[in-house]
Amino acid sequence: LLKSRKTSVEYALKRRALKAKVVFDWKNLVFRNHYEIRNNPLVSIVIPFRDKYDVLKMCLDSIKKMTTFKRYEIILVNNQSTEPKILKYLKKLSKLKQYKIVDYDSHFNYAAINNEAVKYCKGDFLLFLNNDVEIVNRNWIEELVGIAQQDHVGVVGAKLLFPSGKIQHTGSYFVRGMGNELHFRQINYGNNQKKDKDGKPIFDRVMDTIAVTGACMMLRKNVFTALSGFDEQFEVFYNDTDICIKAREKGYYCVYTPYATLIHYEAVSRGRKYDAQIFKDTKKMNKKWGRKLFEDPFYHPKVNMFWGDWAKAMF
Repeated sequence: LLKSRKTSVEYALKRRALKAKVVFDWKNLVFRNHYEIRNNPLVSIVIPFRDKYDVLKMCLDSIKKMTTFKRYEIILVNNQSTEPKILKYLKKLSKLKQYKIVDYDSHFNYAAINNEAVKYCKGDFLLFLNNDVEIVNRNWIEELVGIAQQDHVGVVGAKLLFPSGKIQHTGSYFVRGMGNELHFRQINYGNNQKKDKDGKPIFDRVMDTIAVTGACMMLRKNVFTALSGFDEQFEVFYNDTDICIKAREKGYYCVYTPYATLIHYEAVSRGRKYDAQIFKDTKKMNKKWGRKLFEDPFYHPKVNMFWGDWAKAMF
């Protein structure tokens, strides 16, 4: 039975002219594709930061230690850092060929910072990454590129874990109009979810989703340009969701993969000082997208998108 299913997947890949090795993921009980990377591309990893030497060093050390993909450059965007320790660190990194330091001397605007950084990127693929993440699996870039290189794909996102090991992000969905983490739907469905020996849910797969988080997000550079980059009116929140919606409006898919996994030490780099901005950015999102924030093609149409009925259906 597994052999016939594998053959079906292989035929489907052949019809789409996609080169990939099909293997069975025994942990998640699904077939997965190891896509052949085309043309040995350069990946530009964009990491904005402000001070927090220990956080940035952890991130960069994990990239160096855990990354098997060879052709990448790292664009570090310095947003008004003043700590002597990190300035000394940047001076050291600036002498290394793989790093490029870009100074962004203005107030914190995550969308604008990343847009500015792209001007310095030489890669065919853009990988936007928070400075407060740590890499878990060594082939994470190959997994992202393998999907992002496909013509119909616009945005690819990764699986994010809390430091405790619990799941933070596996793609987003829309409920009551704004983004929520998809894993609430995916892994908390009653008590019948298959679990491993530690009691953790083990069903996960590559899938289409409405949006992914900008903490780890990959796009082809030509797609990013076609979408006019991040919308800078969303200074802190929803710039990632917005670009995913723009990609879907252009006919591109937004894809989540669990095979690129990172630990996200959320809010370590900036703290919670910008949390009040969420109300402003929410208002802007509602004004820009309106009813589209209530339309999620990957959510079952029989489930009411408002919280009360959704919660009853889930639990």
